[in-house]
Amino acid sequence: MMFRSILGAICATLLPPSASAAVLEYTYAADYSYTQVLNGFDETGDHDANRLETRASITGTLTFDDTLKNVFGDTLRFGPVAITIDSFVTQGTEMPISSTDLKDDLSLDSIVTTNSGLPVTSPAAEYTLLGLFLADDTNTLFAGGLAFPDLIELSDFTRARITLRSTLFDPSLGAPYQPTKIVGFDLKQLTPVQTPATVPLPAGLPLLIGALGVLACHRRRRHRA
Repeated sequence: MMFRSILGAICATLLPPSASAAVLEYTYAADYSYTQVLNGFDETGDHDANRLETRASITGTLTFDDTLKNVFGDTLRFGPVAITIDSFVTQGTEMPISSTDLKDDLSLDSIVTTNSGLPVTSPAAEYTLLGLFLADDTNTLFAGGLAFPDLIELSDFTRARITLRSTLFDPSLGAPYQPTKIVGFDLKQLTPVQTPATVPLPAGLPLLIGALGVLACHRRRRHRA
């Protein structure tokens, strides 16, 4: 019994806790794709969407959070992805991304960011929201089961886009009628910052093997006695 207790303590000490194998940080490059103007947005002002629209391409980073927050229907909800755009400082009040949803719909598989929407009242004149939309119209991305992918590769998607949305908040208008401009950039390159993690060989593995040997010898002696 004493040897079993010792062995259990050694195992608990030496074996590392399981860690995520997923790559969570990427660099990207994207080319300008489209502009959508809604509800009379001011296209002459110094607004984030107007400034970003002048760029032919952008680069930056995507940092995912694979912490599972919720499960409902055909959707897994994870923590928010952080999106940066190199050499671009937003001037509007940023609306934070609240989560990243993995969806296995009948028509497509997708990884898409969500947010909590505009506040009822606003002290700011302009709101800025960055978003990510990755879609697989062949519906094969999650064929092996809905789960956070170890590695996100552009070749797995038929559409891959980063968007910036500027909304000029007007308290007299309802949420669907706010003056808004959306600028979209199609991802052309997505590079992992690190390779998928592998489970390392525990440094104390020889000690664990030695403990197993001692336990085996102890058992043989007991049988001989």
